[in-house]
Amino acid sequence: MTDRPTIWRDIAAPLAGLLGLAALGGLTLGVLSEGPTDTALIERYAALYARDTGNPITDCEARPASVQGLRLYIVCRPDLGPPQVFLVNQTGGLSDFETLDDALRAEGST
Repeated sequence: MTDRPTIWRDIAAPLAGLLGLAALGGLTLGVLSEGPTDTALIERYAALYARDTGNPITDCEARPASVQGLRLYIVCRPDLGPPQVFLVNQTGGLSDFETLDDALRAEGST
């Protein structure tokens, strides 16, 4: 038997390992940069509403925002009292707009 290197051992196996690590790294970065899902955001703000008011999270509903810069409108309607509105921006935080009317006015002026 000769000590002649094989293509698999010397080239293909290390290359396959390197490509596998690169793919794993890319997948990890993609998942981490994705951010929270709409469902996770709705759950987060409904839980905040429930914590602050003592009302059930089932008071809350959400819909996609039609205003540029906003991602979701989450409205929690208690049996008594005014609704609480969460205007969620693209990154999942609360918007700078005070009210939905402010957001709609800003959209109309652009």
